Amino acid sequence: MHFNTLGSLFYSARTNLEALITTQDEKEILSAIKELTQDTQPDVQQVVEMGLDGNKATIFEKIRTEAIPKQRLIADEVKKLVVLQEEQAKADLSYAQSSYIKARNLMFLLGSLTIVLGTFIAVFVIRHVTNQARQLEHQALHDELTALPNRLLFNDRLKSLILRGQRQSEPFSVILLDLNKFKIINDSLGHNVGDLLLQEVSRRLKKAVRKMDTVARLGGDEFVVLLESVSAEQAIQFAEKLVDCFSSPFLLAGQEVDVGVSMGISSYPDHGHDCVTLVNRADIAMYNAKRKKQPFFCYTDKIKHKGKLVFAN
Repeated sequence: MHFNTLGSLFYSARTNLEALITTQDEKEILSAIKELTQDTQPDVQQVVEMGLDGNKATIFEKIRTEAIPKQRLIADEVKKLVVLQEEQAKADLSYAQSSYIKARNLMFLLGSLTIVLGTFIAVFVIRHVTNQARQLEHQALHDELTALPNRLLFNDRLKSLILRGQRQSEPFSVILLDLNKFKIINDSLGHNVGDLLLQEVSRRLKKAVRKMDTVARLGGDEFVVLLESVSAEQAIQFAEKLVDCFSSPFLLAGQEVDVGVSMGISSYPDHGHDCVTLVNRADIAMYNAKRKKQPFFCYTDKIKHKGKLVFAN
């Protein structure tokens, strides 16, 4: 019974030890421990048998010379195994700490990238929305065919000049311009040629004015020029310059087309103090110029009260 219990202890210890083995070095040490325990087990059994027989002197000698040295060898191997597993545990701990640091740095990097990406997306969306808003604003305030300011933007700039004129007593002038024979050209040569003519007229007008001035298309073949800090006398001189701009023919779809203009001039504050009055009086002057087949007229009270046209030149 003692022998079976002893064998069970050896077997149990060896089995439990095997469960802890993971590396090749540990397996080699375990193999050495197995060999030593197998080699030692008969000596231990013999010592036990001698003890049962009462041979104490022989038992002690056997233990001293054979059992103890072999047990020391087993203890040394177990110590090696413990040291190896301690080193392995330290290595595993170091690896775990290193992995944790790497994981933490990676998470920090991913977090930073997420912030950067989120910011980039936000900036992209804001720019996209801003560009769309600008495009919509531009479409709302500009003529689609010529890209000139439309009636809405012209009225806004005219109101701004009136407010500035009221504060600083600064004059400005409005020149309303209408193309002669546009309907004939549009009907005979086609709407495409008519559109080309309107685009070319807008280019010539923009070249003729200063950067501070405004050229707008009010609709159809009707254009308007808003001259900042320009009196009625100066506006007349500018109208003469515009007449020269239309003296050369337009080359449209391989054809030369002569186009004349009729212009009406009104000035702030001489001819009005509000948008409606200034535009209406420029319109009156323009239609009188057209009726008299003159290139331009400047509005005067004589046109309104006496019906007599006065050529401003």
